[in-house]
Amino acid sequence: MEQMSIFNIDVPSTEKMLSVCESNHVQKQDALLTKWRMFEYLDQLKGQTALVSYSDETVEFHVPFQFGEIHFSGNAISSRPANIVRLRSFVSANSEMQIKHNEKSGILTRLERKEQSYLMHYLKEVNNEIQEKCSSATFELRSYSISKMPHKQPSYSYELPLSQLVGLTAKVMMRCEDDLVDTVESMPFKILSIKVENEKIVIMGTNDVCIKVDGFQKVRKSNDLIFDVCNNHRYSQSFHLAID
Repeated sequence: MEQMSIFNIDVPSTEKMLSVCESNHVQKQDALLTKWRMFEYLDQLKGQTALVSYSDETVEFHVPFQFGEIHFSGNAISSRPANIVRLRSFVSANSEMQIKHNEKSGILTRLERKEQSYLMHYLKEVNNEIQEKCSSATFELRSYSISKMPHKQPSYSYELPLSQLVGLTAKVMMRCEDDLVDTVESMPFKILSIKVENEKIVIMGTNDVCIKVDGFQKVRKSNDLIFDVCNNHRYSQSFHLAID
């Protein structure tokens, strides 16, 4: 099916977008209102659930997510026009998504629908040039039942194999590499299987959970279980699993 842009700032290049935003008061207002239509749509998703997917050369994950309150960053970037709005996070009682950005990257510009998935376009600095990119993280609206984390589950033991986690209810926090999305904390799900072969860990769970990560090393206990990963991205793709 052909891609369909549902909220498009409608500018062919970043430079044009920024120049339009800076040109005069009327154009600033128009650009801001167009972007707020997109944020209004995202705000209407509050409480709905979705499957968030991401993949690169070493990580692939699909985890359930619930849209919540939208948080924005303060307008403190002096190098940008006053109407540049920075999405910071979605936060609900059951899951959370953090947006990665710095002074020259991470500005959400438009949403695009491709079949059932929603693609997120954003600004990113590439070789000292600001370009519009498409996030590798996508979401597809799906209906999931929302369960709570149990009050008491067995504690993790270093002496037992990873299969001790099968059957437990968990939440996972995954990281996205060099992308609009920084981290995704999933809704609770039940672990159905967990396997490691040749340093590749695969976790399957209810609510369509599928996690595949290359370079798995070991599990450490902190407040959560930390799955140490070392691959082409060094340790930046390590992830957290909460079971209590």
